[in-house]
Amino acid sequence: MAPIFLASQEKEPLENFNSIINKDYNFIKRMYYENKPDSMLSRFYANAYISKGKLELNHKELVNGYELMSYLYKNQIGVQYADSIIVMANKFPDENYFAKGHLVKGNQFYLQRNFKKSLDNYLNAYEFATKINDQKLIHSINHVIGLLKSRVGNYDEALKIFRENYKYYSKSYSAQNYDVEPYYMASVFTLSDAYRRINQLDSASFFNNLGYNKSSLSNNLRYKNYFIFNEGINQYSKKNYTATIDSLSIVLPYLVKINDKPNMAYANSFLGKAFYKIGNTSIAIDYLKKVDEIYFLTNDIHPELRDSYEILINHFKVKGDKEKQLEYIEKLLDLDSTLLENYKYLWEKINKSYDTSNLTHEKELIIKSLKKENELSVVLILTLMLLSFVAIIFWIQNSKKKKIYKQRFKELINSDINQRKEIKKNDLTKIETKSIGFSDEIVNNILECLTDFEKSNDFTKSNITISRLAENFNTNSRYLSKVINIYKKKNFNNYINDLRINFAIEKLKKEKQFRNYTIKAISDEIGYGKAESFSKAFYKRTGIYPSFFIKQLNQ
Repeated sequence: MAPIFLASQEKEPLENFNSIINKDYNFIKRMYYENKPDSMLSRFYANAYISKGKLELNHKELVNGYELMSYLYKNQIGVQYADSIIVMANKFPDENYFAKGHLVKGNQFYLQRNFKKSLDNYLNAYEFATKINDQKLIHSINHVIGLLKSRVGNYDEALKIFRENYKYYSKSYSAQNYDVEPYYMASVFTLSDAYRRINQLDSASFFNNLGYNKSSLSNNLRYKNYFIFNEGINQYSKKNYTATIDSLSIVLPYLVKINDKPNMAYANSFLGKAFYKIGNTSIAIDYLKKVDEIYFLTNDIHPELRDSYEILINHFKVKGDKEKQLEYIEKLLDLDSTLLENYKYLWEKINKSYDTSNLTHEKELIIKSLKKENELSVVLILTLMLLSFVAIIFWIQNSKKKKIYKQRFKELINSDINQRKEIKKNDLTKIETKSIGFSDEIVNNILECLTDFEKSNDFTKSNITISRLAENFNTNSRYLSKVINIYKKKNFNNYINDLRINFAIEKLKKEKQFRNYTIKAISDEIGYGKAESFSKAFYKRTGIYPSFFIKQLNQ
């Protein structure tokens, strides 16, 4: 589930701007939090906080003001406010500002579902926070790292973080402490969620009830709703499907009102699954379709909601609606591709019960079936005979091709494809100076640069051109091209392609996890923009396709 940052409603400020600036920072912050669900009022108080910090040249409070303002957005504006904190850190060097700036920026990227940039910023923030041993910041960063761990399935590790944070914030929590109260509530919320994920459901209910009671005492409407929401999902795990429907039906309008799309997807998914469990299929399907609508808008949903598509696929399969079945298979394949891109380095830890290869196979079968059903041919028998004949020919050819491919595979496995022939300086005498057209010193410099280029695997970077590489080598593209032609015995494009393919072959041989990547992911990893370009280059270099090579390695 997502971190909770809210905005909505429209009210007029109770006091004018200049009057607010004359109040102390704690008062403005309290008014900001009390009006947090209100986009206009919360911006009003955040602006007042920033203006007061600027007027008083109070850098620390100005940083706090930028942080307050950032959390009112879930877009590039929020990132810009985070960058303003980092600018302050550079202007008035302070490890605390750097840590806070990267933490806020990481939160913004998390909300925008850019998890790689989010994690990079969290790790930067953690490095600065630990240097100054700022426990408040360290626990804030640990919280969001815990969210990412939970998102990719490391529930035990996430639970350990959330337990520590709950202990830390419990020491200073009070409903009136506006600096701690939001963090305390978030720690209770995530702790409950973590217990649910490891199937300690009574512990999850305990913390949901605790959070609900605390938020009721402080009249914290947003967390009252979120603890009802959390317990509704927990009740699904307890198989109390009616309780799930009751809780999530109460909360869903609130989530829609504040436009919390990630948790709207959760609510719709579990409502759909609960209705499906009690046999109300038509309502269930309507809710599950909304999960797909949210994915279409955000291009991201939590991996836990993947089973929504499996239910839709199975539902339309049972109904015999092949068009709809195919539609949701394609959407699930697209979702899997997105999940793999976001979490490819931890993909094995995300439970995936509906295997992608099975989906692809089923998709192909349905497409063939639909085409066949739409074709009204009076020469069906002749067509079947022709197809049988073609299949036999194809089988014979394919068998021969497989035999050739297997032989080429064995040659690749037994060869040291990355063995490079070093160019010795005295080899220069073998090539006439006139045929080169420039000095031995230039040639030697370029050869040394090429050696470094190969050893550092810089050829895996995308968009390499001979002009850019020549510029990096402090030479010109004509010299570089000629050296590659003469000493590498190939043109520039073939030289880069061979390096990349050799690199991919060795990495696939040695790293089992790398073999689990899609062809598109592998092509991205070694510098190709398109999977098709990689496959063609691999075939040209080896005589077999990468998919066949990987399949043989996995046997």
